[in-house]
Amino acid sequence: MKRLVAAGYPKIFQICKCFRQGERGSRHLPEFTLLEWYRAGTDYLGLMEESEEMVAFVLEELGLPPRLEFRVWP
Repeated sequence: MKRLVAAGYPKIFQICKCFRQGERGSRHLPEFTLLEWYRAGTDYLGLMEESEEMVAFVLEELGLPPRLEFRVWP
């Protein structure tokens, strides 16, 4: 994907199935779905802002409060 951005594609993403081998546990499953994206002309701060906007949009679409709180694991 990084090669596509380097070749001139300004924004790319993929949603795909991923598999882990040997990492099963209370917080790890052997199979999961991953959303990955890259955007030319931004840094990690821009991607963090984009991530926050995406989560806020999904929460709103689901009719949930605009703040997402994570469970703290011991």
